[in-house]
Parts: sequence; C-alpha cells; structure tokens
Amino acid sequence: MKIRSKLILSMSILIVFIMLFLLAVIHVQFYISRDFAYLEDKDTFESLRKEFEQFYKRNGNTWENVGGFRFEHTGSFAGIVLSAEGKILYQQGKPGADELLKEGYKLVLTEDDRRVGRLYVMNDRQFKTYEFKAMWYGMLPHIGIASVLFTFVAALVTIFFLSWRLTSPIRKMIKGIETIKEGNAARPSSQNKGRMNSERSPGLLGR
Repeated sequence: MKIRSKLILSMSILIVFIMLFLLAVIHVQFYISRDFAYLEDKDTFESLRKEFEQFYKRNGNTWENVGGFRFEHTGSFAGIVLSAEGKILYQQGKPGADELLKEGYKLVLTEDDRRVGRLYVMNDRQFKTYEFKAMWYGMLPHIGIASVLFTFVAALVTIFFLSWRLTSPIRKMIKGIETIKEGNAARPSSQNKGRMNSERSPGLLGR
C-alpha cells in the first residue's frame, strides 16, 4: 500500500472514531440527563403516576374513556403516552407516540401489585435534551460528508509536505552528483590542453 493510501486510511479511521465517540457521548448524555431530570423532579413524576393509578381504580379497574380525561398533573410534561396491553390509550404533548415509547421515561402503573399499564413521559428538560440529540443525529450525515472531504484535502497536503521533506536529501544528493559530473567534464579539457602544449614544445626546441 502506498504512503498516500495509508495516510488517507489512517486519517479516515481517526475521524470516524471521533464521530462515533461524540455520537456515543451524546447518546449516553441523553439518558443520564433524562434520569437526572426524574430525580430532580421526582415528586411531580410520582404524582402523575398516582393520578393515573387512581383513575384506573375509580374507573372499575379499566382504562375505558381515559383518552378524554383531563389529568391535573399533566401540565408539567412535554409529552405523555399511556400504553396497556400493547395499545396506546392516552397521548398528550409535542413528541409523537413512537418517540415517547422509545425515548420517554417509563413509569410502571400497578394495582394491587399487578401491572396495569406503563406511562412514557418527558418533562420540558428531557424534551429539550431529546431535541438536541435528534438535531445531532440529523446533522450526522452532513458532518460525515464534510469529514470525508476534509480528510482527503488534509491527506493530500500532508502527503505533499512529507514528500517534500523526505525527498529533500535525495534532491541534494542529485544536485551534488550533477556538480561532480560538471567538474569531471571540465578536467579532461584542461589535460588535453596540457598535452597539446607538451606536443608543441619539442617542435619548437628542434627549431
């Protein structure tokens, strides 16, 4: 493999590694931030859970008509989804149901130690973190293309610089060899002149 190919491959791997690292950090940061938001506002989350559990109990242990019911503690949340028996029975807020089911904080609803449903919720802070993560994921393809172009240009510049530095001694050697050749080419002409003078000198003496 040529030096150029090795440099481009190495720089590409480095940039891909950095991008994956940033992606992992943002992904983990979202879940850490989501859980911290729950701990900081735990009372509000628990009040919402109890309100849904009380509705279920007062409604004869069913979720019938839950979709049209107005709950008191829902105002503090950017999104809420109630899921029971594989169905979405209640939804409120900006995030879509699929987004909440995948990224929302899960609250298990129980009645007499029996699981009767799940709430998937996001408060305002969690939703802002989710929006940032979604924005980053949307930018990732463009960042990838820009990184490839940057890698190619940077590799070419690096190759040119290294090639110039590495071939500098060779160029000096070539220049020295050419200088020596020019000196050797000049010496025979001087010797030829000396021989011609020596050949002429005996003839002059004979006269």
